Amino acid sequence: MLKKLIKNVLQSQGYFIYNIENLPFGCDHTEDIGRVSPKLNVNIIFDVGANVGSMTLAYRKRFPDAKLYSFEPVNETFHQLKEATKNDSNIHCYQMALAAQNGSGIINVGSKSGQNSLVIRQQSETNSQEVKLITLDDFIKKEEIEKIDILKIDVEGFECDVLRGAERTLESGKILYIFIETTFREGDKHHTQFSQIQEILKKYKFNLMGLYDVLPYWGGGNAIPFCNALFKRWEKDYIA
Repeated sequence: MLKKLIKNVLQSQGYFIYNIENLPFGCDHTEDIGRVSPKLNVNIIFDVGANVGSMTLAYRKRFPDAKLYSFEPVNETFHQLKEATKNDSNIHCYQMALAAQNGSGIINVGSKSGQNSLVIRQQSETNSQEVKLITLDDFIKKEEIEKIDILKIDVEGFECDVLRGAERTLESGKILYIFIETTFREGDKHHTQFSQIQEILKKYKFNLMGLYDVLPYWGGGNAIPFCNALFKRWEKDYIA
């Protein structure tokens, strides 16, 4: 009786309570991964565009035994990431950006750390820093990483470059899940169009699993400004 009363009170305030196993698909991508691949031991996670480490720490909580590789190229933001994760020896932080080719590039530093991007924007909006670039293919070869269970990418419009630098890894089937920021709104210069991401990933047999963190756009045009998409590679030889 008390449980029902609490539930009714919460629902009257706009809150709903679910058991984890009954959580609607599309609410939490880590829970959905667990439901779709119940036998999967998540050992390796890449957090590309880790910012100050919020998602890295969320992955650590959900997958306590996983080894995490977090990438953040901007000086100040990287130092915050290192500080946030300094007590976890299984989180490895790298001050570099994953890209389509190795070398260096200029990153635009926004007024908020979540706006930092290698995509050119109006100079009046940003400062800039030179950062190290490396392909995912070369990074995992150098670090002798055999596979990536979850590849999370949030790089403010640079997502396709990260994927182009991972072609050998994608082709060899070494990545199972990709969680990636995208947009459906035409004219959005700050995020990568969903159609562009899908065009790349379909070559490697990735299918869309769900959309997450979807917020409506009330300014006219398309209703979804940006969100996160979960893709899974459907391969029988990858035991999940």
